[in-house]
Amino acid sequence: MELLFTLVEWLIYLAVFFIIAAVIIAVLPEDLARRNNLFYSLWKIGKNIHKNMEKQSKEWEKGAKLDINFNFSSFSSSIVEVLKSFEPETFSSEQELEKQLTQFLKGQGFQVERQINIGPKERIDLKVSDGFQTYYVEIKEINSKSTIDRAVGQVERYLQYISPYQLVFLALITKNVDIKDLDLIKQKGVEVVEIKTVAKKSNNNRKSKTINISIKV
Repeated sequence: MELLFTLVEWLIYLAVFFIIAAVIIAVLPEDLARRNNLFYSLWKIGKNIHKNMEKQSKEWEKGAKLDINFNFSSFSSSIVEVLKSFEPETFSSEQELEKQLTQFLKGQGFQVERQINIGPKERIDLKVSDGFQTYYVEIKEINSKSTIDRAVGQVERYLQYISPYQLVFLALITKNVDIKDLDLIKQKGVEVVEIKTVAKKSNNNRKSKTINISIKV
């Protein structure tokens, strides 16, 4: 019985040796490996091992990327839910709404900074963080197709410096505009959330504004 165990042990050692040899020999050119039948057999075994290792490595990398995307999506979902509950007061400018949104997000526990440089000539309205992830929010009033076109171009410039998972584009729809063109922002890998609300009239009799908030992360 002891002899049998010893024999099995040596067979295992021998198998490991051949596997290691096959992996090493697999790096040789095929024409060189063909010069010896044993070498060529080991070469083919080694090539198969290399292919399987590469396949497993790619699957692992794919899984890691999915995990990263999931983490980003989880955080963006929390931002989306918070913004869904945002009820802006009457505003006369994007800057005024920026102040309102800043106070609102701070009240929800987020860290917020205003007017942040993200590139040599690019500045974004808000930098928002929950202590773990950081996102950037740009606020734009959308009242015509041309403003949407300019917004799409602005997003494209921002994406030169930040990930699409970090960018939140907040669009204020103040007129009856076809917002389908905002899909051009969605196509860049950003989630879009719309909030429809009617702002109250201001004291100086300004017309009320219908606000639609679209978020691109």
